[in-house]
Amino acid sequence: MNRKSFLKLSLSAAGMALLPSCAIKTSNMDDNRNDVILKAGICADVHLDIFPDSDLYLQTFIDSMNERGDIDFIIQLGDFVNPYDYNIPFMDIWKKFKGKGYHVIGNHDTDYNFNLDQAVAFLGMKGPYYSFDVNGYHFIVLNGNEVDPDHPIILDGPREIFTRTGYNHYIGEEQRRWLVNDLDKTNFPVIVFCHQSLDVKFGDAPQAASIFERTNEKAGFRKVRLAFNGHHHTDFHNINNGIHYVSINSMSYSGFVWDFQNESILYTKEIEEKYPLVKHLLPFKDPLWAVMTIYDDGEITIEGRQAEWVGLSPVKMGFDSPWMIPCISNRRLL
Repeated sequence: MNRKSFLKLSLSAAGMALLPSCAIKTSNMDDNRNDVILKAGICADVHLDIFPDSDLYLQTFIDSMNERGDIDFIIQLGDFVNPYDYNIPFMDIWKKFKGKGYHVIGNHDTDYNFNLDQAVAFLGMKGPYYSFDVNGYHFIVLNGNEVDPDHPIILDGPREIFTRTGYNHYIGEEQRRWLVNDLDKTNFPVIVFCHQSLDVKFGDAPQAASIFERTNEKAGFRKVRLAFNGHHHTDFHNINNGIHYVSINSMSYSGFVWDFQNESILYTKEIEEKYPLVKHLLPFKDPLWAVMTIYDDGEITIEGRQAEWVGLSPVKMGFDSPWMIPCISNRRLL
């Protein structure tokens, strides 16, 4: 498959109606307001086991969150780490945050034939889906990696990273029942985290969206306000039936292309041997993350970051995809 064919398939799968943006200089991102309810640091798709600078990037994120001193919790949106014993030092970096840290399971966290229970245990999660409250807001973490009984993806052998077989992306009946019950029990406004997009217009794992909408209709107000996802390594925002859906770009890189060798990036022989997929990546020179701020009038802002490309930009290498962008946009959600 040539580059243009790859991009054409990728864009078709993603849904061209949801064009990403890269707006860093959003006006009125006022850090001096005194009506802040909470702040959360959010990162996604660090990909320790394929990206050689993951440790450094995560350390930079944790140091920044600690130095700010105003972050109530941090959360990573999946594709974080595989549960090898030699990855424990990476987890130790995460644990250096001076506050609560939460995890979402991504599709790649069970690569190399690990199972869901192993990934959950390694991350120290309560379970693959759960909820928690902070300062009058209810946060729900969903597992978008379940098997669709009507369209199961069946492997013919051990799963390796970036298998061409594909990944299950579904929220099953038992989890949906739990979600309905969890939403019914809280009187707080709700924000949801999932690795895959829950937006029905994106079509990745939309089984929860109708539950959100029924919850809001029953409550008589926008009880479920916002759903975050990672997974797509890009930056976009959509509003569907009054609910905001925001995709957080990867901390580490934009694209992965099987039949392309990124010769503009120079790595040592030792790094290329340890990370054999690194030449297929379109990495960022600096790590990306976001800070979400919630105000007492219900306004939510997202403070993003801008990076540069390592080596040549995708455009200079022949990729003209609007989805390949080195940023997380600033946003103001009302």
